[in-house]
Formats: sequence, structure tokens, C-alpha cells
Amino acid sequence: MVQARAQKVQGDEQGVLWHIANTTVTPHYIGEGAIRHAPLITDAGVLVHLQQSSGSSIFVFNKTNGSLTLLNQSSFSPGIPIQKGNLSITTDSDYIRVYRCESTCTYVDQFPSHSNGEIALDTDGRVWVNQNVIGGGWLILGVNATGNIVSNSSINSTHDGYSTSSPTFFQSRGSIVAFGNDFGILEVYANFPLETPTEVPYSWMSLVYGGTFLCFIMFSGFKIIQGHEQWAIRMYSMSLLICVLMLTPEFTVVVERSTPDFLIEESNEEVWDPTWPTDWNGTQVIIIEFPSESFIDGGYLGHQSVEALTMAVAQQHNITIVKEEMYFGTYIMSIDGIEENGWEFYIDGQLGQTSVDVAQMPESGILRWTLAS
Repeated sequence: MVQARAQKVQGDEQGVLWHIANTTVTPHYIGEGAIRHAPLITDAGVLVHLQQSSGSSIFVFNKTNGSLTLLNQSSFSPGIPIQKGNLSITTDSDYIRVYRCESTCTYVDQFPSHSNGEIALDTDGRVWVNQNVIGGGWLILGVNATGNIVSNSSINSTHDGYSTSSPTFFQSRGSIVAFGNDFGILEVYANFPLETPTEVPYSWMSLVYGGTFLCFIMFSGFKIIQGHEQWAIRMYSMSLLICVLMLTPEFTVVVERSTPDFLIEESNEEVWDPTWPTDWNGTQVIIIEFPSESFIDGGYLGHQSVEALTMAVAQQHNITIVKEEMYFGTYIMSIDGIEENGWEFYIDGQLGQTSVDVAQMPESGILRWTLAS
């Protein structure tokens, strides 16, 4: 259940809008679907973006007379709407739309966009929406006071990927913006030089102090036990616990700085096999790890994606490939009739993070297919 403005209206997964006034709770059925984001309270009523199996719909509900007005039939996966003064802004997999809500809500403008998450306003009042596709980046729109979209631009980062979170803006000595995506990568940009943090030199003195304190407590504890056993044991146990907690960070640093080489994680970089033909060097090589044996072939050139290289090899060697088109792209479900728990691919030792039609294959690289564990 989602809510808006101090729990005065709430929506739920059954398409019901709950109006809360004092101690009275009144349900209003909006339609078949789910209200998954907080509605917007406007001067014209409550703006609701209803997610449905065939797309989504944008309604305005008048709490006074109970009327329901359909503003727009929209696309799939609506994002979180926001307000900019008397403007209400919605987003989905096809468009970002602007409505002006005064005595009534009126559609004003729209712009092509694939955004299914948060919308943000920067310090200049511009609208930022993430593009939830690989390489989509962020769309930046200028919206005037009447709701017309008067400018558009985009920005891309070095780690563009699927994203549903909006950027964050704040001021320090200048402007700073932070981007995040669904791969857990956070990027921070600023229009002034950022200070590089310096490493604090490690000091052994705190370890010496802690060790001395521990020895003192142990010595005192044994002395006290001679006459007051129960009391001494309690004091000794508590002091020992305190010392352990104090020394744990110090021991952690020492262990981290003296990690044996055999505990250091090895690189995942794919290694060239010297037994391979020399004319494969500088070309695209593919390895398919079947349960009983591995298939290896090379000498391929010019295949720009994982899908293109895999299908070329499969066609040349009569290997059956079953693909499936999904919302996020093309995925390979089985190779030569083997499916099990699915297949995953590595490019030069790095696990693929996207669909096979999107994943880029280098001119000289090793593609490895393995069964998922």
C-alpha cells in the first residue's frame, strides 16, 4: 500500500484508493489493476497512475463528488509521479507526460522516454528521468510554467545500465550530482576539484595500549579471585569482553595487511591456451562447456555481439540454439538440446551482465559458455 501527504489518501494492489479523513476511512475503486506509487494531491483532485495488465491509465479522482476522470491511456511499468508547482509529471515505458492541474487537470505535453522509476528536479527546476535501458543514461527536460517541454538533452556516464533511481543534487563549494544504477554502481560528479582522501598512517600504539590493559585486567582478576571468586569472575569476564571489542579493529587491520598470497583472489581474466592454433591469435574464440566435454573453435572475425558470434559458430557446426525474446533482450535458453539450470557467458573472463544481443564482443576476445550452477 502506498500513501500521499500524511496518510490522507492511499492506494493498494487491488486498485482501491483509500480516503482518510479524521477517523473515517472510505474506499474508492479506481479500476482493475494496482496503485503501486503514491498518488498526487492536486487542486483538481487526486491524480492516480494505475498499473494494468495491458499498460496503465492515469485518472483524476474528485474526493468531493466521487467522480473519476480518465486523463490518458499510458504504457507499461509506470514510474513514480512528481509535482512541480501546479504541474504533475508522470512516466512509463513510452513517454514522460506533463499535466497542468488547477480547477481541472489538463494534458499539456509529452516526450519519448523509457523510465520506470523515480523522477527528480535539479536546483534549476529541470526534470531528470533515468532511461531504464542499457546505455540509456538520463534524460533532462526543461519544462516551463505552463507545462510545455521547451528543451531536452541527455547525459551518459561510463557505467550506464538499467536504472530506476533518480540522481541526487546538492551544493557544497559548487554543484554535485550523484548517479546510481541497478548494478550497484554509484558515480559522483562535481564542477569543482574533489579532494582525494589521504590514508591515515597505521599506529601500533593503540595495539600496545590494548595489550597492556588486557594483561593488567588478567593479573588483577587472578589476584581478586583468591578472596572474592564470584565477583572477580564477573569482573574479569566483562573486562575481557571490553578488551576484545577494543582490539578487534586493530587485529583486523594487521590481518588484512599480512594476507598470505594464496588467499588473494586470482584474476578472472581468460588465459590464452598455447595449444590453440596460432592463426586464432587476434581473432574471436568461443568455448562451450558441455557436461561431458568442451567445444572450442576460433578464427572468427567481425561479430559485434555475443549473439552474432554464438549463432555463427552454431550454424557452422550444426549446433542447435534455442533463444527467447524477453523484455530486456534476447537470452539463450539451451545449447545443443542442453538446458539444465540455464547458460551464462563470460567475455575474457568477465561474467556477462546483459542480454546476448546487447553484450558487445571485442574484435579479439574469448567467449565462454558454461552451465549455470
